[in-house]
Order: sequence, then C-alpha cells, then structure tokens
Amino acid sequence: LEFGTPSSTAPLGARPRRRVAMAARAPDGPAMSAWQCQGFDASVAQALDWLTYGPVPKPSPGQGQALVRVHYAAADAMDVKIITGSYKSVFHVNRFPFVPGFDAAGEVAELGPGCSKFQVGDKVVLCLGLHESLCKDSDFGPAGAFAEYCVCPERQMSKVPEGIALSRVAGLPLSGLTAYQALFTGRGSSTKGDPLGSVTKGSKVLVLGGNRGPGHLAVQMAHRKGAMVATTVPPSCIHWMVYIGANRVINFREKDWTEHFKGQDFDLILDCVGWATTLEEIDRAAEVLCAGGQYISISNFECFDALGESTERNGRFFKAMVAKADSEDLDALVSWIAYGDLDVFVDQLCPLAEVRHALRESVSGQCRGKVLLCQCSTAKAVPHHFRPRVAAGSRVSSSTMRAWQCFSWEPDFSQAVKGLVCADSSPLPAPSQGQALVRVHFAAADPWDAHLLTGTHSNVLPAPAFPFVPGFDAAGEVVELGSGCSKLEVGDKVVLCLGLRESLCKEADFGPAGAFAEYCVCP
Repeated sequence: LEFGTPSSTAPLGARPRRRVAMAARAPDGPAMSAWQCQGFDASVAQALDWLTYGPVPKPSPGQGQALVRVHYAAADAMDVKIITGSYKSVFHVNRFPFVPGFDAAGEVAELGPGCSKFQVGDKVVLCLGLHESLCKDSDFGPAGAFAEYCVCPERQMSKVPEGIALSRVAGLPLSGLTAYQALFTGRGSSTKGDPLGSVTKGSKVLVLGGNRGPGHLAVQMAHRKGAMVATTVPPSCIHWMVYIGANRVINFREKDWTEHFKGQDFDLILDCVGWATTLEEIDRAAEVLCAGGQYISISNFECFDALGESTERNGRFFKAMVAKADSEDLDALVSWIAYGDLDVFVDQLCPLAEVRHALRESVSGQCRGKVLLCQCSTAKAVPHHFRPRVAAGSRVSSSTMRAWQCFSWEPDFSQAVKGLVCADSSPLPAPSQGQALVRVHFAAADPWDAHLLTGTHSNVLPAPAFPFVPGFDAAGEVVELGSGCSKLEVGDKVVLCLGLRESLCKEADFGPAGAFAEYCVCP
C-alpha cells in the first residue's frame, strides 16, 4: 500500500499523484456514515473510484437551518459533473473532502435557532442547491445528501404531506425544480439573470432527453399545462413517453431532430442532454424554434458564452440555467405529486453503499427517470416497490399503487425488459363478483412472463390490452373481498395463480395478469 498525503502546494481539489490508502479514523464527537469526495478527477471512472465511505463528523444546524435524517437521496448526473471538476469554473467547492449529493428526503432531527417553518419529526424533501451550497460564502455544504444526516436551510425544504411516501418525492427537488423553472420561470432565471419559459395551453415544447430526470418531469408538466409536447428518447422509452403525455416521440438514434422538426415553430426547447456544443448546432436548433422562441440548456454553459452578452441568435434566444433551490417552487411540485398530477419515475433503488453504481447509472443516458439511494441493506432495497402500505386486515384507502407495466410487445427480450416501467400511480384494481384484492408479499418470475413481454406465443396467447401488469404467480394477504366471496376472509394468507388463458382471454373481468404490483385481483 502506498501511504501519503497530497502536496501542500497542490491546488485545492487536485488528486495526489499516488492513491492514498489509509484506514478510516473515527472523528471526535458525534459521527455519522457518509460518502466523501477527496478531490477532482476528470475521468468519471477514476472520480467514482476516488469516493470513500466511512465515519465523518455529524453536522450541526446553524441559524435558520435544520438537521435532517436522510431516508432517501437521489443520484444525479450533476453529481458526477461536480466530482469530476467539469464545472469547477461555475460552482465553487470551498473545501475537500466534501459529501456529494443535492437531493434528499427524510425526517427533521434537529432545528437550529430561528427556525419556524418545521418541527422535529416532520417529513421533508429538500434541495441543497448548486449555487446555494457551492458558493464561497455558504454556511452549509458543499452539497451533503449522500450521508446519514445533512444540514439544509429551511428556505430550501418542503414538508411532505401525510400519506405520501418519501420515496415518491426523493428524486423530485433538483430535477423537478430544473424542469419547472425552465418551463414556467417560477423563482428561477437564466445564468445571465433573464426570465425563462412561460409555457401555457397551446404552447409547443420539445424536450431533448425526455427519459432523463428533468426530462420526464418536464414532459408531464408541459402536458399538464395543455402544451403540445414532443421529445427525443432511446427506442426502449418511446411507449413510456406516450404514456406520460408526449404527443410526438422520436428515436434519437434513428432520426435527426433538427431535420425532423425543422420549421415547426416550437416555442421552447429544453435541452437535458447538452446537445448544442457549437454555433453551427445553435443555428440548426434555431430553425426548429418560432420567432422569439427559447432554447434552454441545463447542461451546457460554455457553448452559449460564444454568443457573448446577447442570448439572441436569428431572432431566437439561447439560455443556460441552473435551478434555484427554493421552497416556494418545491412546495408547488410536492402538491402536484400529492394530487396525482406528477410522478417521479424511479429507474433503480440502491443502498447508500452503492453510490458509485448509482452515479454510474445516472450518467449512462439509459435511465428512465431517477436513481434513488436509501438507508438500507441490499436485501431491503430489492422489494421496495412491494412494501405494504396499510396495516394487516385494514382496507385499502389509496386509489393507486406501485406496479410494473408493459406498454408493447418487443421481439428482442433485452429491449422488452428495458421497456418495462415501474409506475408509482397505477390504478388500484377493485375486486368484483367472486374476486379478492390481495396485497402481494411475493411474486414469481417465470419464462411465460418473458414470452408474454416479447409476444413469442401470440398465436397461442391472446394479445393483452396495453399497458398491462405482468406476472401470474403471487403470495400475500387478502385485503378486500368482492361480492359473493365465501371461501376467504380479509387477513387470510393466500397463494394464487392468475392464469394464462384465464387472465388473458377477451372475456376476463380481471387482469391481464397482474402479479408484479403491490396489489392484484384474483378470482
């Protein structure tokens, strides 16, 4: 092992020439477990490898701040941009090592002086903010969500309503605020202080990278406002985009969006992928916008600098933005989720110990929505979407559930699996004559599920109505009985088979299938 420390003359954030391998030493005073970035590294692989996990001092809340016990954190592509130093000229990291992560959901554990908005024990969601925690005069951060506890100002937190699981809002803050402020301005502005979007009913919006964290939320928000929404995504996400509200979807691997949408007068283009990197590409994008239209990038800052002080190009406006961490806008987004108007789709849920994997996935460009981290072991993380919501023997009060959904047949099995979407707000089925509603504790995967997803036996199995929930076998607990049921009682533990022909036939009054969900209905 090579032991050593960075040279005292090295610039802040520079990695030492040799890997430092030292045993973790418990800090003096109260401690917690956290991930730390030891220094910048331009290589993503090396930057992730340079992250360390171990005991660090537990932070204390200052004036107007709260100490939050983190239940969930969200991994974001911006986290990788920060630890690789890609944006070190834009965001200031004032000390190393530091704890990465900007989004968290959890419980208020302690309040600093001057706090009046929250109480100890409140469930909250928060955004630590890029400019807010990565500035020279910040009295918290930098960042800090990838830990057992984090400190956040009250003005950057929102209370989570009763009945809303923290996992539903944990991926909301940075991506949600970015999409919201890009489309509607809210409390946000461009990097030069200009207003952003003003999307209303009838607006035409194009989202580049609709499958990503900010992208899939922007598609839903624009659709909710009555806009015509177009988006670019990989082929496995096309049906999902239609499901969440996109009117037009193109596979970016097959079509050039600048040619496909040329002359179609979009009011706003939201770039979630960092597409425009040259003036020539800016000019091509301008041909898609209407006169006075806006191209808003959340990934590229340097390219637009070539435009100088003016953001205008051929009568169109090109702006870069960084979301403002503000509780007023975050409150609005949380209320949308509470009323069922917005869903944060979770592509993967990982234990906190798997931060490197989560960050790697977040920059892959293949995620559908967000990658979350939880304070749990691997064994607990796997069945996250199948945890019971109500006490044993009680009736189900919610009208929605979490479930995996298939939107179309895909002959290629790998594409079929990628096309599955875990939806947080799938309609909860209701038991009818002779049927029971069962809370699923376990479900079984079977080769027949694969045949159904790929349409391999479409000549034998009837085509299901899309979207549908796959899965034929389940074991769980009866939570509700339809009329005419005499064999079972609420609270009974049961095992069931939804059946191939039984749930897939045209005359079936349940299914098709349905076991890969929190609840299913079975005769």
